[in-house]
Amino acid sequence: MKKLIVLLATASVVVSASAETFDGTYAHSQWKHFYTANTNQSTINVTAGITFDPTHQNGGIYDRVYLVNRSAANAKRGLYSIDTVNESSSSRLALGDGSSNDLDSPSGLAVDSSGNAYVSVGNVPSLWKVADPSGTPTETQMLGNYGGAGDDDPGTVSMVPTGFGGGYTADSDLVLYDVGLNNNDTNAVTIVNSGSTSGAPSYTTIWQEYNTTGFRGAANDVDGKIYLAYYTTALDDLGGTTNAYVLRLDSAGNTERVFLDVDPADVATLDDAITINPTDGSLWMAIQNTDDTRDIYRIDVANAVATNGDYLATTTLAIEDSDCSNVGVSALAISPDGKFLAIGNPSGQDSMYIYTIPEPATLGMFGFLGAAVLWIRRKFMI
Repeated sequence: MKKLIVLLATASVVVSASAETFDGTYAHSQWKHFYTANTNQSTINVTAGITFDPTHQNGGIYDRVYLVNRSAANAKRGLYSIDTVNESSSSRLALGDGSSNDLDSPSGLAVDSSGNAYVSVGNVPSLWKVADPSGTPTETQMLGNYGGAGDDDPGTVSMVPTGFGGGYTADSDLVLYDVGLNNNDTNAVTIVNSGSTSGAPSYTTIWQEYNTTGFRGAANDVDGKIYLAYYTTALDDLGGTTNAYVLRLDSAGNTERVFLDVDPADVATLDDAITINPTDGSLWMAIQNTDDTRDIYRIDVANAVATNGDYLATTTLAIEDSDCSNVGVSALAISPDGKFLAIGNPSGQDSMYIYTIPEPATLGMFGFLGAAVLWIRRKFMI
């Protein structure tokens, strides 16, 4: 087993931290830091959900990143954007007016191919649609007090993935990931009809599980599945070896376990966020280390190998000891072209980092080595 881990280590794509101007041309060993608040803290200061705008580019670069602010201050909560090319942050675009009826705890964020933004809100649980968020925003509350009375917490939201099936419409209907259905310790995945309003809500819960450990979710357009990862990474036995795993879910609510082919000691605590690379279907997740640094792992879930009724996925270390001191709630996103990874920091940091992702050819070389390791492990059960 030790030899296997050494081989995996040689197959890891490790990105170190060094700053550079964000112009889309720098090497993958470099990152760019952005401030998400001005000096008097009148704009963003608590980064939560984060995603790229798939409808907006500048010089071929996806340059607009939306995020939601879940500050304790009413005057700051709401939807904002960052211009990564001109290096500027917006004033509040929508969802918040500083009144007592302001959003309680916005955390999840998704944007469809038409540029509409969707924000999930916890504590007083709801889901909102914001049409034309960077132009003339129109706000529609799609769900109100979702899950019934109590303290539900739909922490993440995504669009239904391509190929999901079940009568749901990709890039239109939404997936809501709830870490406290009906004010208890039940995790749930709910599909919300795109035409829902608070007066005419339409949603179906396709999966739920009683578990005191919360989770995050992301949708995969490459394999048509939804992926779930627990805060405290789940461990179980696979062929005599303890491994960490994530779940993947289909539209009928069936789950499969996808194990990470990496030393379980390296994946102890999920740091609030997972995301999917839309170009190759790989899952990226942030892991908190004992020294409070964060590593980012790439998991090749789309090519996971069937093993003893479960699946085993090549796992590579993508960013080691990232400069980000934290990863905010749902604040991990990859650009639509798979070139850039955005990481948002939560309260007290006022920061967003963007890393370049290695070219597919580079990842392909390491993927070949990883596939060989998976075959050896499956063949000889090591």
